Amino acid sequence: MITVADIYDQLNKDYPFDQQEDWDNAGLLCGEPTREVTTCLVTLDVDEACIQKACEISAQLIVSHHPVLFRPISKILKGIPLYDAVRSGISIISAHTNFDVAPTGTNYVLCELLGFNAQKQENELFWLGQLEKSQSVLSLAQRISDKLCTPVSYVLPDREVRTIAVCTGAGGSEIARAASLGVDCYITGEMKYHEYLDARSMNIGVIAAGHFETEDPAMSVLCKRMSHYFPSVRWVKYTPEAPVKTILR
Repeated sequence: MITVADIYDQLNKDYPFDQQEDWDNAGLLCGEPTREVTTCLVTLDVDEACIQKACEISAQLIVSHHPVLFRPISKILKGIPLYDAVRSGISIISAHTNFDVAPTGTNYVLCELLGFNAQKQENELFWLGQLEKSQSVLSLAQRISDKLCTPVSYVLPDREVRTIAVCTGAGGSEIARAASLGVDCYITGEMKYHEYLDARSMNIGVIAAGHFETEDPAMSVLCKRMSHYFPSVRWVKYTPEAPVKTILR
């Protein structure tokens, strides 16, 4: 019999929860460790549609990237995913920044997907790498947009790029650190406006390809990896609808 605790322990081996950032809230956030698991849903986000899908396939466990509990809450009412999970007896484990920084986590998957020769940096949220052939920020942005099938934002389009830093998700706060390491371009999911301005003033190219788009591919890899460890469990990758929409002219 495979339990919630068994799956948590394996996740903890591959992506140690004590490696999460101080502000994070990864771990077993809902449910009971001793519950038997025969079906598990793997998802980037836990929303109402995700809980509904978990109920449809009779999943006892959801493994998510983004924590279902992040900020303190004062009420758990109908319509909140956590309420629906508890009511349905579904446990939830969230592997967030501990998954990001792991050698086979979100940054690794994105670098593999984009064909970057990059390596994990100790005590850093991002990976550093070097392109086989230098190209402009604009050319690299177009390549990333095509590969991820998503619009991208960028600064300094003519800046020549040979060295890169990669950080999935909301990596804008790391722009100064990336610049201090001397890379030509910083590739992440999302940036704030003033962070784009900071990047331009520091003469470092930036490409933001979407929080969802840079992280969701890793969930398919995680699902496959966990199915290898627990072949008796039915593992289902759930792809939520991308929350941010873009109108293209």
